[in-house]
Amino acid sequence: MPDSNLTSEYKNVDLVPEVTLPFDSSKTIIYTPTLALCWQKDILDFYSYKVSLFPDASRTLKALVKPNDYHPAFKLNDYVKEFNIEEEGLAIYGLYNCDVDLPTTFQNIKEGVFFKDKAVDAFGMVNYDEDIAKNTEILYYKNNRDFILSFNLKNPELQMNIAFGNYTDTTIKNILRKIERNLHTGEKEKVSNNNYKLNKDDKIIIPKFKFNVSKFYDDVTEDSIITEESNYAVDMMFQRNGLILPNPKQLEPAQNSLNINPDAKNFIIDNDFVLILKYKAFYNSYFVMYVTNSELMIAK
Repeated sequence: MPDSNLTSEYKNVDLVPEVTLPFDSSKTIIYTPTLALCWQKDILDFYSYKVSLFPDASRTLKALVKPNDYHPAFKLNDYVKEFNIEEEGLAIYGLYNCDVDLPTTFQNIKEGVFFKDKAVDAFGMVNYDEDIAKNTEILYYKNNRDFILSFNLKNPELQMNIAFGNYTDTTIKNILRKIERNLHTGEKEKVSNNNYKLNKDDKIIIPKFKFNVSKFYDDVTEDSIITEESNYAVDMMFQRNGLILPNPKQLEPAQNSLNINPDAKNFIIDNDFVLILKYKAFYNSYFVMYVTNSELMIAK
């Protein structure tokens, strides 16, 4: 695996392993359900759920060992795991890898794009393109500062959603609830609302990402789990998440400069937003990133 950067190396980036755990809403937050899956499908299943914790266990471990909204988020046959019982204790390794390749070529936008006050590289559609338009769906639209877009991915079972607007909160679960409410609104409105169609003057501008971030969850290292046969101390819990978006091979130069028509729909991701990767058939997401800063973006 490629090298990763610990969250401690960033100013405002963090990982959370479970949807109900609180976080600092000023930071960019990444959630994936793989750690919860290690606990739920490996340890708890192995011991037929006859596992308990000491009363003073950390909030993180308490959240991970209670059934919650982590599955189904992806297909279990795509989840790679190693689970070994050794004299020293339990060793668990879990991996989920899912491509985020786009189904068609998007436009490379090199100039004039800022996320807050930082110049960043971006991709999207500044010149109308039929292939991009047919692989993009407007799920919710209030105005150019409040919308949800969905993009097909090369794997037809997957989709990428971007929710732009005020989704500030302190848990992933609450953020997803807010998005869900707007999705219900969009479902009702799109039947008779022309704003749910992409037009010739509409533009889509999304920052590029490239990162491999990891974290040691130090708050669980003094915890123990209690089974019928033994107590096991948690020696280490580690997680890493990586993303490259988009694949550089799926880009072509944008033909025109950024001529923004204020009367058109301009889906310009230049402030806080939520990026979601999910299976179309599943309610839950396998990757959620609440983005508040440009630290994980490709800078100009």
